[in-house]
Amino acid sequence: MAFYTETLLADSELVAFFLNLGIVGIIISFLIIIFWIYILVDLLKRDFKKDIDKLIWFILLLTTFFFGAVLYYFIVKTNKKKTNKKNNQNK
Repeated sequence: MAFYTETLLADSELVAFFLNLGIVGIIISFLIIIFWIYILVDLLKRDFKKDIDKLIWFILLLTTFFFGAVLYYFIVKTNKKKTNKKNNQNK
């Protein structure tokens, strides 16, 4: 019974935390979650040279959440955009 009570207390503290953030905090949290899902979908669709690269990025995204998504965006997505621009200029 004590574990159940502690779990309820932890859940109520989490809810209180999000309510204390206010509407701005909730919107920011929602945008972060959408960004993370966008990056996760991109990762799953993208073809990497090595399959282990995809697995490493997947584990990184799951363990670091937002920070991993930001790293992925700047390392993989921006690098892909630069590569596409160079290929289009060479044609």
